[in-house]
Amino acid sequence: MYPLRRIIFFKYLTYTLLGILVFYLFKIQIIEGVYYRKRSENNRIRLIPIKATRGRIFDRYNRVLANNQPSFNLYVIPKDLYLESCEELSEIITIPPHIIKEKVENSPHPSFVPIILNTPESPSPHLTTDLIPTS
Repeated sequence: MYPLRRIIFFKYLTYTLLGILVFYLFKIQIIEGVYYRKRSENNRIRLIPIKATRGRIFDRYNRVLANNQPSFNLYVIPKDLYLESCEELSEIITIPPHIIKEKVENSPHPSFVPIILNTPESPSPHLTTDLIPTS
């Protein structure tokens, strides 16, 4: 009789622990799902360090050998860009939405590798050096 009580005790203990697990799973997924979805969306910001400019390089006759020229490229991470938002993005950067969609869909890289949308050959007027102080 004693081993039967032990089996019943562990059976109810297992059911109780399983019930608690299912309850917390329901709570996290269903009840607090919106909260955690927002936290995960905000967690996708990637900080990419940009090296400081090195300054001009002169030769011994005070002629410029290397000069600083700011250039701006717009990168997009395909996994973070929804194809529906290409219309809004195209209005901001003046690149047609079909070109944005084509570059995102035809990217040879995995979906978390940034791809470049504009190049120095096709600059966007919103990506300019107007606000950068010159020295």
